[in-house]
Amino acid sequence: MNKYTTISVAALAALLVGCTEWGNPPFRNAIPTTSGPWKADVERLSDEDDIKFASGSGKINNAGIAKLKGLVGRKTTPKPPVHARIITHTARGDMHNLTKQRIATIIRCLKKLGDICPNMIEVFYAEQTDTERKNTITVSLDQYRAVGPQCPGWNEYMNTYGMPEGEAHFGCTYAKNEGAMLHDPYDMYKERRSPAIGQADGERQNLAISRYRKGKEEPLKIEKVETGK
Repeated sequence: MNKYTTISVAALAALLVGCTEWGNPPFRNAIPTTSGPWKADVERLSDEDDIKFASGSGKINNAGIAKLKGLVGRKTTPKPPVHARIITHTARGDMHNLTKQRIATIIRCLKKLGDICPNMIEVFYAEQTDTERKNTITVSLDQYRAVGPQCPGWNEYMNTYGMPEGEAHFGCTYAKNEGAMLHDPYDMYKERRSPAIGQADGERQNLAISRYRKGKEEPLKIEKVETGK
């Protein structure tokens, strides 16, 4: 083996060592301590005010209308969509027609002033009746904003920090884009606070799909009740 062959073999060996998974790249220590699992979060931006009704009345007065206008006016942008919470100070079991009338009045005003869809209005009831505030209903207008993770950038040496695919920053960009793509982040806000869904019965669902594809679905039986003539 001549000297040139020796030099070539030595250079190739050094190159292979540098390419091994367990190598020691010079920027290994540049990895920041922040790592996944990454996920987008949602924050609620709220403005609320108390609407007071005259005793025994379901009509909203000028002061109440002005408060609702002020709430709607503070939501200067239509995106993300505006949601409304109507919070009574009457327990559900103590609900009476007057309280229902007041709630309906506020809903009509909100739809007129802020063009808020009915499916974006929720009513919440107190756990017990607040006699001091029985003529008051609290209105809160909410907007939900997705907050993506602060991705630290990519300065990692691939396939070095754990298998399989143990790089600390995988998934950060996906989580950030997930929040940016939402039309209404309220959907994520509600999903994050919903009770966990139980395990699905996959076998049963597969059988239903199979029957549908084979045209073996049985029509719904409708029972008819014969009435006496």
